[in-house]
Formats: sequence, C-alpha cells, structure tokens
Amino acid sequence: MLLRKLLQWANIVGPEDTTTDFPIQNVSYLGKTAPAYVLFPYGMHAHIPTGFLGLKFAINGNAESRVLIPCSPKERPQLAAGEVAFFHPLIPGMIITLQNDGTLSIESPTLVRVDAPEAEFTGNVTILGNLDVQGSTTMTGSVTSNGVNISDTHQHSGVQTGGGNTGTPI
Repeated sequence: MLLRKLLQWANIVGPEDTTTDFPIQNVSYLGKTAPAYVLFPYGMHAHIPTGFLGLKFAINGNAESRVLIPCSPKERPQLAAGEVAFFHPLIPGMIITLQNDGTLSIESPTLVRVDAPEAEFTGNVTILGNLDVQGSTTMTGSVTSNGVNISDTHQHSGVQTGGGNTGTPI
C-alpha cells in the first residue's frame, strides 16, 4: 500500500517551465494536475511533449514533492539483448545505438552534423555515397582514384615534351 502512494503513472500535460532553475512540467495523475520536477541522468535533458507518460515519485512520502522520470514505452526501438540506444521518440529513424559487436551506429533521416573546430578519425574511413568538400583539403600519403595513384609521386604515360600532352596517370 505504501508503494502505491509513493509511485504513480502520470501524463505530461504542460510544457516545461523554463523560468525555474529545475526542469518542471505539469503532470496529471489520479485526477489531479500539478507541477513535477522531471529527472534525467547526469548530462542528459529533454523537453517532454504533452501526452507522454512518466513514473511519478512522492519523495519521502510527501505528495507535494513530486519527481517524474519520463518514459516512452510505445516508441522504444527494437534492440538485441544487451544493446543500448539513445533515440528521438517523435522522429522514426533518429537513433544512436551501442551494438553488442562494438559498433556505434548513428542514424538520422535527414542530417548528422559535427560542429567543432577539429574532428579526428583514426583507422580506415569509408564513405558510401558522394563526398563534397568545401574548403581546403590537406592529405598525406597516397591518393588513389579508380585504382590509379594520383598523388605527387605518380607518373604519366605518353608525355610529349613541348607537345602539351601529359598523358594519363599510371
């Protein structure tokens, strides 16, 4: 009986109050509507839209000390046992998955943007699709196009001195 009073399902019924120091949203439970502190893990935050569900706690049994952990059980992605995902419940296909084989999968139906003064990739990078480079490009090592070395060390066949024909790279 005690847990029934401490834990209740609640619906988000109002937008986040951005004027407070803490994330507060109005919730509806047991026929009542009241503000509740919305709890997120360290470093995470979301503005929960109305109509979503959460588990409401009464801290120390005090019904006025409401804390809500939001959830989206209907929108959850299908994962293998042990996998972890961060996803957008309202946008299908927007998901970051930490897969059991060690793969970090980032999917978006529109765009993935990395905005930083520098980005570094180690290991092999494969681009499946078009590459559009806007700005300067610096490369070390060899550059190959269609199996032909086009770096500064490549040579041409059929070169005609003074004839303007440099031939094709070999």
